[in-house]
Amino acid sequence: MKKVFAILSLFLCITLFACAGGNGSVPSKVVGISMPTERLERWNLNGHDMKAQLEKAGYTVDLAFADNDVPTQISQIKKMIDENCGVIVIAPVDGYSLTEVLKPAKEKGIKVISHDRLIMNSKAVSYYITFNKYKVGVVQAEYLIDRLNIKKRTSKNPAYMEFFTGDYNDNNVDFYFGGAMDVLKPYIDRGIIECPSGLTSKYNCSISGWSTENAQKRMEILIVTNGYGPGKRRLDAVLCSNDSTAIGVTNALLAAGYTADNMPIITGQDCDIYSIRNIIKGTQSMSVFLDTKDTVSMTVKMVDDIMKGKKPEVNDKKTYNNGSGFMQSYLCDPTIVTKENYKSILIDSGYYTENDLMIINDYSDLIGKCIIVDNNWAGAGYYFKERQKDGYLIEAITFGSGVYIAGTEDFICKENNGIINIDGSRKFILEDGDLRFFNKGKEQYIVFIEDWEDQGPVTVK
Repeated sequence: MKKVFAILSLFLCITLFACAGGNGSVPSKVVGISMPTERLERWNLNGHDMKAQLEKAGYTVDLAFADNDVPTQISQIKKMIDENCGVIVIAPVDGYSLTEVLKPAKEKGIKVISHDRLIMNSKAVSYYITFNKYKVGVVQAEYLIDRLNIKKRTSKNPAYMEFFTGDYNDNNVDFYFGGAMDVLKPYIDRGIIECPSGLTSKYNCSISGWSTENAQKRMEILIVTNGYGPGKRRLDAVLCSNDSTAIGVTNALLAAGYTADNMPIITGQDCDIYSIRNIIKGTQSMSVFLDTKDTVSMTVKMVDDIMKGKKPEVNDKKTYNNGSGFMQSYLCDPTIVTKENYKSILIDSGYYTENDLMIINDYSDLIGKCIIVDNNWAGAGYYFKERQKDGYLIEAITFGSGVYIAGTEDFICKENNGIINIDGSRKFILEDGDLRFFNKGKEQYIVFIEDWEDQGPVTVK
């Protein structure tokens, strides 16, 4: 009888062990992390930071980057499921593409956390961590109400405002623009806020691709059709859902004669370098900062809680529906950044350095040198040659591996490690922190940059 009992006990232990490994009832110590790309700094830092924090907490981490390729991400996630990871954290390349690959995760009891981007149409997603995108729009609107003293105005003394948001097909617009308009619409309905163009719907205010160029074109049209300008029709504010649209609006208003002294209040989001420089110069009023360190640390905490059998903290259960139900979500709060607090929020925290936000108005000491002026959008190094009446001529410039410039289809920089020497028909002018490109005397626009990597200071021969 003792022998039979021993055999039964051994069989029971083996069965329990197999169940733990097979269906995830006891999570393994391995955490899978699937990020969309390593090339974009945000995802690169998020992935490696998350990995380091989890390893410090004692977990083994399988970190994978999908190179913005859906089949690659599907393959990586399948491998993580096959390895019986206890938790898998996913920032999807395409939120609609992971329904089938995640079904085995649900069957095995593997918990899936959707990180910042929502995975759609999947019952396998247990939790969602992102920023409170609705609140982004709310704080932008509240900023305008405060700055324009809206609560003390009447319809006899309205504030004049125009509205810009992002791509109509981006569901984030519903939260950003929706949050702002929920706050502002009561004042619009009462005539305390007036939109002279009458364009206040998501459809009418959307900007395809969140494009700076498209936002600038729309603002130029509004300026002409409504007669805006210094000494002309008054414009008090422009609500812009993010920085790329805010930059386009700012460009159009500057061209119409506005300056930092009389610029309408302009909102933004993302704290892009160019917009923070505009905030410092006084041509943009604010930007909303979404510190990805918050979402990373909250994701790590959630993973740790799941692994230890605790119920993870959530603060929202009714905002995000992925098509299979409302998500158990944790929403991190946005922060308003202005000229008064940008140093404490962006520089003291190490998010940017003083040099990143440097605005140079006199380049005399830089002639003959190659320096980093702007790492954010185009050039790693500008080699200054001489001063001219319209700015400073740059003899050579370092770009990323692919720079496409409107009007010059043959101008694709992929040779000489991205270093372009300027000939008589092409030149770059850097003036007041803005880089302008001329081809045969006509100004061009850089419209697309791919595979950008900071190459650091370079030597131009």
